[in-house]
Amino acid sequence: MTADAPRTVTLADLLAVVAGLRWYLLGGALAGLAAALAVAFLATPSYRASVTVMPVTDGRQMGGALPGLLARFGGGAGLALGDGANRDEAVAVLKSRQFTAALIADEKLMPVLFPEKWDAAAGRWRELPADEVPTEWDAWQLFDRKVRGVREDRDRGVITVDIDWRDPEQAARWANLLVERANEDLRARKLAQLDASLAQLEEELRRTELVELRQAIAGVIESQVNERMLARTRREFAFRVIDPARAADADQPEWPRPAFLAALGLTLGAVLGGVAGLVRRFASRPRPAAA
Repeated sequence: MTADAPRTVTLADLLAVVAGLRWYLLGGALAGLAAALAVAFLATPSYRASVTVMPVTDGRQMGGALPGLLARFGGGAGLALGDGANRDEAVAVLKSRQFTAALIADEKLMPVLFPEKWDAAAGRWRELPADEVPTEWDAWQLFDRKVRGVREDRDRGVITVDIDWRDPEQAARWANLLVERANEDLRARKLAQLDASLAQLEEELRRTELVELRQAIAGVIESQVNERMLARTRREFAFRVIDPARAADADQPEWPRPAFLAALGLTLGAVLGGVAGLVRRFASRPRPAAA
C-alpha cells in the first residue's frame, strides 16, 4: 500500500473514536438529562380535555319541484350536515375568530388567558406600555394556536375538539362549552335563514295565481316549517356528542412528559457532547508546518 493510498475506516476505528469521546458523551448526556428534568419539574403542567363529536345528518330526501324551489328561495341548505360543504361550514364556524371572540367575551376569559398581566386586586390590567396590553386579537391568537385544537377523521366522520390548559377542570368545561355554543350558533344561523326563506315563499304565494305553483310553494312552506320546528327542538343541532370531555387526573398532564423529555435530553446531550469533543480534538491537533 502506497503512502498516498486512502485508508479504509473500520469498525474498530469508529469504536476507538467513541471510546476517546466517552467522557464528552457521558457529560453531555448527564447535562442534557439534568436540563430536561429541570424543564419537566419547573414547567407549568398543561392538561388536555377532548370532546368527540359527529356531524348531525338528516336522511330526508325531497323530490319533484321542491329542490328547485328551495334553491330559488334560499332554502336549499337543509338541516343535514352530512354532506362535505355543510360539514366544512360547521367546522369553520367552530374554528372561526368571531365565534372564539364571542366565547372569550361572554366567559370573560381575557384575565384568565393573560394572568401575568392582570391585576386581580384592582380588577384591571397592570401598568403596561400600550402595545403590551392584551387585545381581542391577542386572545384569539393564543386560544387558536395554543389552547384549542380541532382534529378531523374524515374516514370515520369523527371530529375531536381538544383544549390544552393548566386547569384540567377548566379545560374540560371549555371543550364541552365550545361544542354547545357551536350548536347554538349554527342553529341561530339556520333559523335566520329559514325565516328569511319563509318570508319570501309566503310573499310569492300571495302574488301567484297559478294553482300548480301555489301547490308547489305550499309544499315547500310545509317542509321548511317542519324543518324550523326540528331545528328549534333538536338539542344537538350540528354536532352530536359521542364522548364528552372530562377533566384529566392531576398526575396525567399532556405536557410536560418527564419520560419523553428525559430520553430527548439524554440523546441531544450525548450528541452535543460528542460534537464538542470532536471539535476540541480537532482544534488541539498540531498543524502541519508550512512548506
